[in-house]
Amino acid sequence: MRSIWLFIMTVFIFGCSTVVVPSVETDRNDQFDFSSLRTFRFVAEQGTSSVEAKYLPRVQQTLRTSLEEKGYVYTTSAADFSVLTRINVENKVITIEDTAHLRRSLRAADGAPMSVRLREGALLISMTNDDSPAAIFTGTAKTQVNEASSPEKTDKLIDQAVRLILEDFPRAQ
Repeated sequence: MRSIWLFIMTVFIFGCSTVVVPSVETDRNDQFDFSSLRTFRFVAEQGTSSVEAKYLPRVQQTLRTSLEEKGYVYTTSAADFSVLTRINVENKVITIEDTAHLRRSLRAADGAPMSVRLREGALLISMTNDDSPAAIFTGTAKTQVNEASSPEKTDKLIDQAVRLILEDFPRAQ
């Protein structure tokens, strides 16, 4: 039993230090005719948070590249559909109380509980068209990453989340 507990805790600790595959959900308006879409633009909501300001350029860069790979054309003027993004990041601390066996296996000092600092992030991508009262496509991605992760890992996670969301978005015709 102790070896199973040790294995689970080790996977948890090391799993938190790496980038985890985001959980993704998408919803596509099947009543909408996507074949008419050719161009897209980004729209911004008022009151962008500092978190959004930090990550938004990377999200939009990956969105633009991914949509252009699907055959859509980016424009800053009138477009066939608009792309809105929302980003939320919360810092969390997970404390592991009984760590004596885990600490010995990791050659860490015994004593106080171990804490792991995580960033829990959520990305929402919503696409709208003037002809449709509802969103024509929405996608969300959620994940956790160790707070100490490098900016490169965070960029890879953002890229992965955007690409996973857009897997369900149709190619331009």
